[in-house]
Amino acid sequence: MSENYVIIMRGISGSGKSTVVEALETSLYLEATAHREEPPPEFCIVSADHYMVDESGNYAFDPRRLSEVHKECLRKFMMQVVEKATDRSKYIVVDNTNTTTTEMSVYAQVALALDWKLKIFTCLCDPGIAFQRQRHGVPSANIYKQHLRLESEAKRIPMNWGHEVLFPGETDARVQEILRYLFKG
Repeated sequence: MSENYVIIMRGISGSGKSTVVEALETSLYLEATAHREEPPPEFCIVSADHYMVDESGNYAFDPRRLSEVHKECLRKFMMQVVEKATDRSKYIVVDNTNTTTTEMSVYAQVALALDWKLKIFTCLCDPGIAFQRQRHGVPSANIYKQHLRLESEAKRIPMNWGHEVLFPGETDARVQEILRYLFKG
């Protein structure tokens, strides 16, 4: 049976969100093709990072473009969410920092209004480790501010949004945790 999911990833820069999303996409595809019971799921990633790539394919963060980039993310999300998959499962993953409830709200409200299953996953990570791992040149002070917002906003996430915390660990373990949450019923 096909189901439609909106997954919102939250976490500070360098917390492993995008790595987990890539591994999740692979796992869902392999799971579907191993059982051959239905077509592989459709998987769409909505990420501001995708709009910060220059003509050479290099990541080029430009804070002046943030407003425009987030509008593009929302447009892509809206186009994808109105096209529910009918013959296979569809997953739309919003892969941004989403450190505040306000940043996630429009995605969550639209998903729920259109009867999509909604799940939010927070990738926890020590700010110092995240600073070392991140690939986008975010200053450590900014990562620490993201961390403070992420923690203070967690209690504001509405219960019906289905929020789960992914503790620091290996990518495979985090993906298995997500799969358990998605398919536990």
